[in-house]
Amino acid sequence: MSNARNLANLLGTGTTLPSAKMPSGSILQVKGDNYNSAVNIETVSTTPIGTNLEVSITFASTSNKFLAMLHVPDFYNYNVNTRHLDIGFQYSTDSFSSHSAVLGTQQVISDHLGYENFSGSVLLNASVHHFGSCPTTSAIKIRPFLQAGNGSMQINANTQGVIDLVVMEIQA
Repeated sequence: MSNARNLANLLGTGTTLPSAKMPSGSILQVKGDNYNSAVNIETVSTTPIGTNLEVSITFASTSNKFLAMLHVPDFYNYNVNTRHLDIGFQYSTDSFSSHSAVLGTQQVISDHLGYENFSGSVLLNASVHHFGSCPTTSAIKIRPFLQAGNGSMQINANTQGVIDLVVMEIQA
C-alpha cells in the first residue's frame, strides 16, 4: 500500500487527500501543456495558440492561490526595430467561446519584451510567471495571453524549443 493511501486511510478520506487538511503552502495540483511549433503573434492576437496550449483545471477553493508559468524558448522581431511582445494569462469558463477573463492582477504581466530602438534582429527567450488568488471553483481553461506591439513577432521561431504552460494550485 502506498504512503499516500496509508495517509488517506489515517485521515479517514478513502483514496484522496482533502485540500482542507493540507498545510498552508502545499501544492494541491499541477497541470501543464506544451507546444513546439512556431507561432506568428499579431498586434490583435490574444490567444493565438488556442487549444494547442491550454490547461484545464478546477480549483478547490477561491481562498487558495495559483501560480501560472509560461516559458517561450525564443521570440523574433522579423528584423524590425521597436517591435515587442506582451505576455499574460487568461481563463475561461466556457472554453473561450464567449467568456474570457484576466487571470491575476492585470492582463499584461510582462510588457515590451524584446523592444529595441535600433535596426536589427532580436531573438530572445522569455519566462513569465504570475501568482494570485484562484478566481473560481468552476472548471476553467487557462491560456497564455500573447500580443505583439508595433508589428508581428514570431515565437519559437527556430522550432527547436518547447513552449510550456504550467499552472499550480497552492493551499492557502
